[in-house]
Amino acid sequence: MRYLNYINKDKYLQGYKVISKLPKTIKTEYGNIPIKRRLYVKYDEEKKENINRYPLDEELGLKKYERIEINLKNKYMSFIGDGKRYKDILHTTENTNISERTISNIFKNADLEETDYISNKNNNKIKIPNNILYIQIDGAFEPMWENKKRVENKIFLATMHVGVDEEKSTKTRIKMKKKKGVFQMMNKNDKSNIYNFIDKIFKSMDTYDINEDTKILILSDGEKQIKKIYKAIKAKYKNNTVSYSLDRFHLVKRFKDLFSYRNRNKIHRLKYKLSKIYFFTGNHEALLDFLICHLPYFIDSKKKFLLETIDIIKIIYKITLSYSFVIINCIKVIKNKNVYFSNVFIFYFNIIFQKFQII
Repeated sequence: MRYLNYINKDKYLQGYKVISKLPKTIKTEYGNIPIKRRLYVKYDEEKKENINRYPLDEELGLKKYERIEINLKNKYMSFIGDGKRYKDILHTTENTNISERTISNIFKNADLEETDYISNKNNNKIKIPNNILYIQIDGAFEPMWENKKRVENKIFLATMHVGVDEEKSTKTRIKMKKKKGVFQMMNKNDKSNIYNFIDKIFKSMDTYDINEDTKILILSDGEKQIKKIYKAIKAKYKNNTVSYSLDRFHLVKRFKDLFSYRNRNKIHRLKYKLSKIYFFTGNHEALLDFLICHLPYFIDSKKKFLLETIDIIKIIYKITLSYSFVIINCIKVIKNKNVYFSNVFIFYFNIIFQKFQII
């Protein structure tokens, strides 16, 4: 949601106002989780009525009055056709407060074409049109109460897809094609659970038709444990090109951390804006020169942070050139169809524009 709010707070909810925060309890594999969601309201002049929206529900894939989290629902649906009794299926998720009738309703309402349900027992894999599988990973610390004690939990979320769904995307809402997601909640100090999360990612990746020509692009924030996930994927798919890069949100945040203007430092504010301009116009050489010239003025941890940022920019440029044939095709499609495209590849597109001078 941090990324969603960052890129779409003006366009995605344009004209909407926050009315209130309403509670909702969602059922997950780990039990019931109470959340509070903002209710956004906009008056529709044509229909003469209010339009209510819950962005958090939309991001979690929850329909109106729906409480079962999508990953839990997909887990139940993976048992379709296995011949298991509802009682046996319930035993696979002992922490959830779900009845046999609920599972029955999930099976009855399942649309196997609309839902990306694919059994690992057959060869009906998800096709990857451009031979690139995108995996976006993020994590966040969330304080919770367990046995009357405050516990810091880490929540990891991974989303994989094969690109933008042009038919379902709009100017204010970008939809990913053949998207799947997995998440893992763990104690902050328990490092072993990261391997459970990696196993979930592998199981989800197995539903895609990955061949030796498939390139795997991982986008994240550069956190240490996520780098461990990247290394695990690279080790398993050693015959494939596996690349790792920061997404747009986290890279721009690095510029903000380097040139912080919290104390109303106007020079730092200008430097931050200049970094963003170089980034979004794809002028990687000017961006690198700009960052490198600041090395003498940074010391200790800040200098190390700057050097890491410089290395990341270099990696992004290499990735861009290796994926250029796909990006060129995407640019042509987007220009022809006038599709609004808002993600990390805006930076990639602009580099390719400059490199190959596409008209």
